[in-house]
Amino acid sequence: MELVRGLARADPQKIDHPMGSEEEARELLALLPVLDPLACLNEVVHWFESLAAETALSPGRRARLVMLLDQTVRPHWRALAQEYLAPNGEPTEGKDGDPELLARFGYLANALVVSYHMVFGEDIPRSDWVRDNAALLLTRWARAVTQSAVLRRMRREPMDTGVWSTLNGILDRARRLKVDRVVVAAYEGEKKMTSVRQEFLRAALFRMATPESLKVRDMELLLRIAGRYAASVQLVETPGPACVFGIDPDNASGPVAVERLGRQSGVWYFDTGNCIAQMKALADRGQGDVGAAIDTNFGGAFTARERSRMLKHALSFWGPNPPKRKSSRIGIDESARLANGFAMALELCGAYDQGGFSVQETGLRIQFEDKEAAEKLAAERLRRERPAQLTDASTSGLGLSLPRADTPWARIGALVSVFVRPGPEWVICATRRVAVRDDTLSLGLEVLTRKPRGAWLHIIERERENENVWDETMRRERNFDAHFVRALLLTDLPQVGEGFGEMLLPAESAGPGTSFDLPLPGEVLRLSVVDVRETGEDYMRVRVRWKQTLRVDARN
Repeated sequence: MELVRGLARADPQKIDHPMGSEEEARELLALLPVLDPLACLNEVVHWFESLAAETALSPGRRARLVMLLDQTVRPHWRALAQEYLAPNGEPTEGKDGDPELLARFGYLANALVVSYHMVFGEDIPRSDWVRDNAALLLTRWARAVTQSAVLRRMRREPMDTGVWSTLNGILDRARRLKVDRVVVAAYEGEKKMTSVRQEFLRAALFRMATPESLKVRDMELLLRIAGRYAASVQLVETPGPACVFGIDPDNASGPVAVERLGRQSGVWYFDTGNCIAQMKALADRGQGDVGAAIDTNFGGAFTARERSRMLKHALSFWGPNPPKRKSSRIGIDESARLANGFAMALELCGAYDQGGFSVQETGLRIQFEDKEAAEKLAAERLRRERPAQLTDASTSGLGLSLPRADTPWARIGALVSVFVRPGPEWVICATRRVAVRDDTLSLGLEVLTRKPRGAWLHIIERERENENVWDETMRRERNFDAHFVRALLLTDLPQVGEGFGEMLLPAESAGPGTSFDLPLPGEVLRLSVVDVRETGEDYMRVRVRWKQTLRVDARN
């Protein structure tokens, strides 16, 4: 109600702008198509940009108009975000939503950052209304800066190098105005209270959890987890055992590991002890939840499996012993070539010796090759293969940099094939980190195999697992693509009584318990999928075990 009363106190100065007064602004906003959230969002972005261009607005009037626009668009943003994450109420686990919608969110967040910066351009505001509402204004500004930075990461855009200078400045303003700890509801309808300090800590927690290694959905869930537990984090001047990260408010680098900061005057350290205890309590309570069930703790847009995984991720990075690289990387400056995608990996890797095996049915000979597809892949290879620079390497990973243009495929989990002279093999990798600086894209890759081999498999129908489909006469005509898939072997094949093997299969082609036959010279190896280790847009990484060896007669 205080906000409404403040908006009612109109500034007597007349402005030649359609939203020159609060009354005019309300009249225009009442015309928004409320049943079309995206149209409302686009219209509000237009009004933010229009007000930013109007220099005659007083700080107080600008603040009231910006707050009104922000509050008006918030329900539409929430509705669109829910539709992005869980269309029709069903979380799209493992899949990103419409990239164009993500771009629209980015435009709105950027407009908010600019607008609040214009309101608080001065360290100490001259407007009484701005001073009286500083806690709410600065809280919203801090949240907008964080949302804009997160959306840049989601869209793989260059990061604004001034993000932490801005956040440090917001917290400093709030401290000098003595409102950094003032608890407010950031928006009407929000049950959870917050503060400038809490929004600052939320941004810090998000950054500390290496978001460059996460997919879009995971980033959003991590941001929500950070918002939930930021209030339990303490900013202290002396690092204790629960302090792993700290921040120098005079530096624009953001949170830094304590061992790099050391003990310095003016540095603040993040004590996450209470935060970790509360998060563990939630993680323990949710252990019995069904993986695919909708989680109710963070907006109903994620599954219980996603919640458990991201709580585990956050606990590992915010706890006393955050993950470190298993092996040190050596700086390198070598030219390389890369190609993305599962189909390209199969095209580039060597072939596993299957003895020239074929399936014969009533005179129809099906070879384990597809010439037409091979020709298409050869042409696609010329289009997809691109130069890159190898920047570092270890026994388990590679670091690459390449121009950012035309790299929409560069996402967490994307399959990448890399060739470095003298070769001779292409190395098959999975993308684990993506960072953008100016026009350069940096990839952190996990090496899956340095000697990939492609092989044809026959998926076994469950009801016919006991039949040797390689020796029998097929009972009916079958479509080759429906029953045979090409796999990429990552490890040696498992043998009788021996451990497990790993391979890549086309996406959604198998699941735990699926059996398939792999023809070899003189025999067929029947394998069974134990579990799915990872899923990408066009592949799945599975672990398999030996099930049976079938002897066959050689056929010409």
